[in-house]
Amino acid sequence: MTKDILADVQTSVVTLTLTREHAGNMFDLPMIHEMTQQINAAADHAHCVVIRGAGANFCRGRDPSTAGPHATPMALRDKLLSPIMGLYDAIRFSRIPVIAAVQGDVLGLGCAIAGVCDMTIADESARFQLPEMEYNLPPTLAISAILDRVGKKATAWMAYSLDKLDAHRAREMGLVNSVVQVGQLDAEVQRVLTTLTSRDLMSVMAVKEYLNYAPESGPAVRSMASNLLALALSTQAARKA
Repeated sequence: MTKDILADVQTSVVTLTLTREHAGNMFDLPMIHEMTQQINAAADHAHCVVIRGAGANFCRGRDPSTAGPHATPMALRDKLLSPIMGLYDAIRFSRIPVIAAVQGDVLGLGCAIAGVCDMTIADESARFQLPEMEYNLPPTLAISAILDRVGKKATAWMAYSLDKLDAHRAREMGLVNSVVQVGQLDAEVQRVLTTLTSRDLMSVMAVKEYLNYAPESGPAVRSMASNLLALALSTQAARKA
């Protein structure tokens, strides 16, 4: 377990806090593996996961100084890039919702995490950016995480313009759900958690499962909506009997 992620495991909520403040909460490889494992484990008992960053910034991306040498492109892909994609998949395909609570810089990998989460709450200090093209690197991994959240034109703007987007602009684009004043982030997170954790876990998981398939079309997905709701209704009826 890495010392740079603090896991607060409660009955219904697992909070994962990045604590590498001296480096802007930038991820190294052990942190990527640890967060992936924690998110996967949380689905066994919790209603949701909250991802936060200690200090002034949520996450300023991936720390390139900790990547180490890679002899070939295949080695780079397997040892570094695939774990990043695995983290995105852990968030996206977790059986429970994953919530990002962000402030300050939300850059690169941090921006992708905030975007791929099911819900994102930001205070007005938050600034979102995909800065990879400053180094002539295509931000394709981050794009893979946020494309279905914000669409092609918004993603292209972030990749090519290198603009830092404030929290209100990020909400307009679909990266953020709720924006609060500085100092109100904790209260807004708690408000959402109070509502979410008071709901039946089966219903919470059914919404997450359906949202993972909802962008697809066709009768199979429409039938899935009916099947998930029927399961929840029948379970409630059995409990009352």
